[in-house]
Amino acid sequence: MNTIQKNQILWGDEKNAVTVARLTRGVRQMEPRPIIIMRMKKDDFLHMLAISDELSHRPISKKQVSQYLNDIREKRWKMEVMVPILVDGNFRIWDGRHRITAFAASGLELDVPFEQIPDDEDPNDYLATRNVGRPLRAGDLLRMKGESNATELASVLTTCWSFERGTLDHVGFEARAISPSVVVGLLKKHPRVRDSVTVLRNLRSQGLQAGSSMAFCHYILGRKDPEARDAFFESLRTGANLKDDHPILRLRRRLLDTRISRKGVRARSVEVMALIFKAWNMVQASERCQILVWKYEEDFPIPVNCGPWPEPKPPTNGVFGVPSSASNGKTE
Repeated sequence: MNTIQKNQILWGDEKNAVTVARLTRGVRQMEPRPIIIMRMKKDDFLHMLAISDELSHRPISKKQVSQYLNDIREKRWKMEVMVPILVDGNFRIWDGRHRITAFAASGLELDVPFEQIPDDEDPNDYLATRNVGRPLRAGDLLRMKGESNATELASVLTTCWSFERGTLDHVGFEARAISPSVVVGLLKKHPRVRDSVTVLRNLRSQGLQAGSSMAFCHYILGRKDPEARDAFFESLRTGANLKDDHPILRLRRRLLDTRISRKGVRARSVEVMALIFKAWNMVQASERCQILVWKYEEDFPIPVNCGPWPEPKPPTNGVFGVPSSASNGKTE
């Protein structure tokens, strides 16, 4: 990596060039803060969590812990560039409980960097200054790569990840525990998802409840017969020339109903996918229906004529083996 030069041009044309020297208002020598690297085992991590219980922390995010744990197990985690865990003189955790919880759940022996809060500093003030900013999300990374509709694209790719793992019908955090870098990598495997996101926007313009789950359905149903898929979604978009008992018209009416579900966003996504697949199967079988409904007690419908379908897996409770004492409401 090149060293920043005083006369280095940052931006602007030759006449109005903005250089490092033009923006510089002084140089401040930062007092070096020593970073301690310690090799720790599962019991060490659990002990740190236990002695930190008395501190006031944000509730733990099971989704975040699961994401870290997946990265660790799949060897994507880079300890050498990780922001150090922030501890006080008694080795209580002030910032980094999500990571320590994931380290404990991994069962691995790891070299972990730690930074100690200076004795003359108020830990809360120190933490408030240090712990700023929002981590990059998958949509941010896709946008940085020049992708349009990046947020929707990331959401559909995440659903593709759940589909491949056989957890498509799970309502909960376990189906969402995925690293942003993995989402970006999935785009190479599923490039036609871009087209499905564009269709999603067209459906929304008609007032339909068209979230990322519908874009995923558009993508999956077109794997084997894209022409039949396109005809299905065009009829869904317009509702033209459909009899009252046609499954697509019944589906369209359900998707125009804002009361489709009150069970939360993830639950609503699962219900939308189930209704679309159910209507698709009826169309493929030339069936009619007076009412289109899917209940959570039913088996999740598997669409026909759309390629292979992964073996479904049962939902997982808890955070992949994280001890209950480390995943209560106090920990971070």
